[in-house]
Amino acid sequence: MVGDSHARRLRDQAGTYFSLRNVQMEFRCKGGARLSFLTVPESQEHYDLIIFMIGSNDLGDGISPSSIYAHLKGYANEYLEFAEKVVIMTIFPFLHAAVGRVEQFNHSEY
Repeated sequence: MVGDSHARRLRDQAGTYFSLRNVQMEFRCKGGARLSFLTVPESQEHYDLIIFMIGSNDLGDGISPSSIYAHLKGYANEYLEFAEKVVIMTIFPFLHAAVGRVEQFNHSEY
């Protein structure tokens, strides 16, 4: 999983949950991460599945959900070289003056 503090919090709680189900997970996450954090590192390994859990900090910076999604799709296509599937998890809405109404975010057309 690649992401910001949401992914980091999941990482901190995931050990027991996933190990009991014979699932091995690796996390690359950083609190406050922005879209550029998804740049493919030179050391990128191959996985069955890569999950993006990022974008809320960019919303707080005033970037529109549709623009964030376009960037996420671009990065996802780059990561397909390193995974069978790439999943983009929802961009979490949160209360921030720059985001506006949550309803607008949840109903944006992509």
